[in-house]
Amino acid sequence: MAHNPIEDLLLQAYPNPERVDCPGPEALRGMAEHIVPVDDPLAVHVWHCSPCFAEFKIFRDRKRARDRRIVRVKLCAGAVALCAGVVLTTFLPGTSKVGELDFSRQASERSVSTVADHPRKLRAAAEALLLVLPTGSDTGDYELEIRSGSDIAKAIKAVQGRASKDADGRIKLRCDLGRPFLHSGPYIAAWRFKGTQSWHYGTFIAN
Repeated sequence: MAHNPIEDLLLQAYPNPERVDCPGPEALRGMAEHIVPVDDPLAVHVWHCSPCFAEFKIFRDRKRARDRRIVRVKLCAGAVALCAGVVLTTFLPGTSKVGELDFSRQASERSVSTVADHPRKLRAAAEALLLVLPTGSDTGDYELEIRSGSDIAKAIKAVQGRASKDADGRIKLRCDLGRPFLHSGPYIAAWRFKGTQSWHYGTFIAN
């Protein structure tokens, strides 16, 4: 703590061995805990009574130390929260940027021309995809391709994932897409059970 010559002076300049008009420790503690106007009678006395100022200084320094500890704890907690957020978004991208496409009510189409006219929507910033497969789909390993909406033969992204049944009985296929790569526009999701030849399709729009 920085040396304060004014406080050193106050500790010696006003001796009051008889402790005349001294308010007592509780009042001095209260003054240390709360802001007191300089013209308050209690403040006036403390600034002109070295023994009272010495007691007041002890209470004040304790409060300052306590306040510093609280600030450090809050800063540490904030730093931990920030680091956790960075870890989640950097190393576990799927937990914070998962896009979902629900094709559970769609027939398991094997031709793009028969896919519903109202495509689903997906955030272009999605780093992982949760595909709810049509009712009756199998659980297990799948291949997934994101294809151009204007050219079905053009695969923009090819990934693999595993489909499992959730608590509601829906078959969900999860695939990590990596860093965002989609631009706004129409796309085709093409998936097939690993080891088979038949593709199934669903259209979506990235926005």
